[in-house]
Amino acid sequence: MNLNMFAAACTAGLITAGSVSAATVSSTQNIPDGPASVTYTFTSLGPSIGDGNINILTTDADGLDLDLTTETLSVSIDGTLLGTIGGGSSGISCGLSAANCDVNANFTIGASILSAALADGTVDILLQTTSVVDLYNAPDPVQVTLRYTDAPAVPLPAAGWMLIAGLGGLGMMSRRKRKAA
Repeated sequence: MNLNMFAAACTAGLITAGSVSAATVSSTQNIPDGPASVTYTFTSLGPSIGDGNINILTTDADGLDLDLTTETLSVSIDGTLLGTIGGGSSGISCGLSAANCDVNANFTIGASILSAALADGTVDILLQTTSVVDLYNAPDPVQVTLRYTDAPAVPLPAAGWMLIAGLGGLGMMSRRKRKAA
């Protein structure tokens, strides 16, 4: 049997065994007035490949009062602080009424932090505001979206059968060549 043919059959079997897909989960909850802690829990999640992303988005006209540097919103995933946004941060836009700011902020989650968080299939994302954050027309809905790339599920029994079939086909081709010679 030709070694190149064997390698090609093994490679084909492994390539077709799994595929990669993007996972996106989203939840909207109300953040109450004053110092607040709101946990967004996502369940039934698969393992990840590489970094992930969390997007924080206000979903109503009132927005959040984050115009001063002392008014902040902290974002954590499973107890690990990813970052804090507040007055002057990118992703925050305050209109005519400085107290009502629109938030559309992204936080990158490193691969090791994301893998550890997804180990049990459940992720808790915690948003915490400082005591000076006033919410007008509270509570204000805030959407949290978690995005990452799913690790491929490799169906080992199917991959094994594909490899055996490929090797059998190569064996038959090799046998025909010997008979013809």
